Amino acid sequence: MAKTGTSAILGKLKKKGLAKAHRAHKDEPLELPTSSFGEELPSGIENGVAQLTQAELSEHDGGVNKGEPYAMLAGIIKSPESFKKSAKSNDIVKVKGRRCQRFIPLYDTPRARKTPGFEDNWATLLNELRKFNIETGDVAGEDVEDILAALLEEKPFFKFRTWGGGEFTDKESGELRRISVRTDFMGAIEDYADDEANGEVIDSSEEEDEETKSFYNNEGDDEEVDEEEEELDISLQDMGELADDGDEDSIDKLTKLSEKAELDPDAYPTWSELSTALIELRDDEEEEVESVVELKKGDLKVYDGVEIEVQKINKKEKTAEVMDINTEDIWEDVPWEELTEE
Repeated sequence: MAKTGTSAILGKLKKKGLAKAHRAHKDEPLELPTSSFGEELPSGIENGVAQLTQAELSEHDGGVNKGEPYAMLAGIIKSPESFKKSAKSNDIVKVKGRRCQRFIPLYDTPRARKTPGFEDNWATLLNELRKFNIETGDVAGEDVEDILAALLEEKPFFKFRTWGGGEFTDKESGELRRISVRTDFMGAIEDYADDEANGEVIDSSEEEDEETKSFYNNEGDDEEVDEEEEELDISLQDMGELADDGDEDSIDKLTKLSEKAELDPDAYPTWSELSTALIELRDDEEEEVESVVELKKGDLKVYDGVEIEVQKINKKEKTAEVMDINTEDIWEDVPWEELTEE
């Protein structure tokens, strides 16, 4: 992650509308949490403690986002010492010394599910700074790089949590699907009693840090991946970017996944666009699986603004027969996705 100097990165941010974005969001209150995909830590950690070891503006060295700026905030975990690997496993894994992080792209990210633009992403960065007690309303956008450098020099302790994640088997294809664990920074803490000598930060995750750098620079991963889980080692979005750079392994994986999903790779101008289509298809499948589990006869839902009770369920067509609980009128063949919570 080569740094290009203050003027170069800030110059790019100014062209993207730094002044406007900063004015629009600098006085906003702190919001907790702001979720992020991060390094794969065990899910369910609450009130974890880490110490900041990275805070910088940088830019992508390669890939489709080459030259685009981003912010990276990361810390080394101090507590807990260890944690249960997953809700379904009794295995305990070491957590202390590992890395937790927040990566904020400072450019338009149209492939993101909510399609945030630069201004939205800048607002996210400002909110992260507020977690470290930075009064963003009192600073200029051009000061953010210096603020990050000052935070790194201070090396504050902060709380974090992990949540979400898990695996499920696709009912139609039988494939194992994975939802990544998310990491939230929850704010700086004062007077944390660190048990390491002289309060010095000892980064025992150097190897993991290099893997993280590789991940964001689209350089790939040399680790051999089991064939049955090959689609799970990196995100589909980054796989698309690697494929656009000519990575043969990523191209092969995306080709296999598209065949299973009955998508034609030649119908998409870039591999990244194909990966976006796969992500959207996966998200739709996840929602369908959740609907199968949650919807049952007798459920009280809302349909077209009316409180209803589910009378019959057609799993094959994914429709239901519902009854207005006030008038007892019946609607047939109502799509599941049109039924909402009360």
